[in-house]
Amino acid sequence: MIETFDGCLSLKPQRKDIIAMLMENTHVHLLTLLSNFWDANGIQLNPFETLSIIDWSNQYNMKLMKFGVREDTLINGFLTLCNAYSRKIHS
Repeated sequence: MIETFDGCLSLKPQRKDIIAMLMENTHVHLLTLLSNFWDANGIQLNPFETLSIIDWSNQYNMKLMKFGVREDTLINGFLTLCNAYSRKIHS
């Protein structure tokens, strides 16, 4: 999806409408999948697996910020994952 954002912004004129559509549909679906996965599997994941999800979500958020997108839901999820990771490594 991020590569599509790059492509849309490199066009003349820029296709910000496509980026907005992807954010409204694909991004929301992606966050739902991540949330459902965490709800179903979060307790069973070991700290390394949790850290992998944290890393992915941070990289995804940083790429979105590159395009001027601030996603509070993703940031809150990232903080939740960090807290879960902290509890896992200290228990």
